[in-house]
Amino acid sequence: MSAEPDFTSRNRQEIFDEAFKRSLDNLIARRLIIQSYYNGSARIPDGVFDKQRAEIVEKDYGGDNSKLRAELAERRISYDDWKKQVEEVMIYRAMRQSMVNGNINVSPNEIRREYEARKDEFRESFAASFSLFGVKSDPRADALLADFSARVAAGETFDALGEAFSTNAIAFFNSYEMCDPSESVSPAILDALRALKNGEVSQPVAVGSQRFVIRMNELRLGRELTLREAVEKVGDDIRMREADRLYDAWVARLREAAAIKYYMPK
Repeated sequence: MSAEPDFTSRNRQEIFDEAFKRSLDNLIARRLIIQSYYNGSARIPDGVFDKQRAEIVEKDYGGDNSKLRAELAERRISYDDWKKQVEEVMIYRAMRQSMVNGNINVSPNEIRREYEARKDEFRESFAASFSLFGVKSDPRADALLADFSARVAAGETFDALGEAFSTNAIAFFNSYEMCDPSESVSPAILDALRALKNGEVSQPVAVGSQRFVIRMNELRLGRELTLREAVEKVGDDIRMREADRLYDAWVARLREAAAIKYYMPK
C-alpha cells in the first residue's frame, strides 16, 4: 500500500478551495444547461420521465413505491422534489447528448495522426515489481535518505535496508509484487518507474512533503500495439478531448449570456 502525502494545513486549504471552486463551477454549468432547456421549445415527453421514474422504483425498490417514499422521508426530500431531480438528470443528459456528444465526428485520418504522434503510449499492460523507500518531512530526513542511498550504492540490499530503516519513525518501506503501478502509486512515482530499467534505483522523488527512492525489481513493458489494435482506444481519447472542448465552449457561451448570482455561506 502506498504512503499518503503528508499535506500541510496550507496545502489542505488550497486543495479544499480548488475542489470547492470546481464543484461550484460544475453546479453553475448544470443549472445553466437545464435552464437553456426550459428556454428552448423542444420538450421531452412526460411519458419518458414517467417511464424513467418507474424503472428506478423497479430496480432500486423492487417496484414498491412505499419504500421509495419512506427513504425520501428519512432523507427529508419530498416526492415532488425527487421527481424534479429525476427530470433534471434526464434533461442534462439529453442536452449534453444534443449539444456535445452528438456533434463529435472522428475521422480515420484523425485516428491515424493521433496514433502516429503517440504510438509509444499505446502498449499492452505496463507491469512492474518494485520496492519503495520513503521519508516524511522532518529535519532528519535529508541525512536519513542520504545514508540509505549511499549504502544501496555501496552494494547493500535495497529491501533489507528498507526494512531496517523503516523502524525509524520518519521512514517507511513497501515492496510491490508484479502489478500495474498506475493503480497503486502517485503519478510522480509512476513517471520515475517508467524511467527505470531492471535493477536500477531512482534518484529521490518528491511527492508532497515526502520523498521516495525506488528500485525496479522487474519491468514488463507490453509490446507496442498496432493501429488496428489501438484504434478503439485512440478514437476514445480523441472523442473525450473533443467532448471536453465542445462542453467547455458551450458552457462559456451560456455563462456569457447569463446573469449569475450565488451566495457564499458565512
